[in-house]
Amino acid sequence: MIKDLNSYKKFKEHILYGRYITNDSIFKLNDQYYFSELGTSSDNKPVYYFKFGSGKKKILIWSQMHGNESTS
Repeated sequence: MIKDLNSYKKFKEHILYGRYITNDSIFKLNDQYYFSELGTSSDNKPVYYFKFGSGKKKILIWSQMHGNESTS
């Protein structure tokens, strides 16, 4: 676990920073990750599916009540 934490700077996406992370800032990474529209919300806004990597480890990424307020 500590080894992975020490590697954080190596894997951090520096384009994603600050209090708010928008879809537009994430979409700029589209050559590195897979994005797809999964469906729509009750407000008819798109709900996206993001796939990061293809290894054996599974990582859950979640958001809070307000999806644009990061918990990082």
